[in-house]
Amino acid sequence: MSGITRDVIPFGFAFGPKAELVGLNMVGSGAAVMGAPDIHRLRQCYRTLFLGAGEFRDRLAAVAAEHAADPLVGKIIDFLRAGGSRPPMMPPRDRGGERAEASAMNE
Repeated sequence: MSGITRDVIPFGFAFGPKAELVGLNMVGSGAAVMGAPDIHRLRQCYRTLFLGAGEFRDRLAAVAAEHAADPLVGKIIDFLRAGGSRPPMMPPRDRGGERAEASAMNE
């Protein structure tokens, strides 16, 4: 019963009446066939991309460079780089009022 107004990344988990990205869905995304290292790597990349310091584009480029040969991380990177008709869904604001910013990926 969530309203989805933005695109959800691969493996993403959205929650709330007006859904926001709250983490990764490791149950319904095929985690049963992923090993613990894969899951750990996806979670690390999620934290870097969406909760890290600095500009979103810089974090995206850093994760893409560091995990260039990783097909699972590549799904998220490719999705974000491809853009779409809607911007990507982001995590909710933290207590300080900051939000991981995905400035116009289609520019």
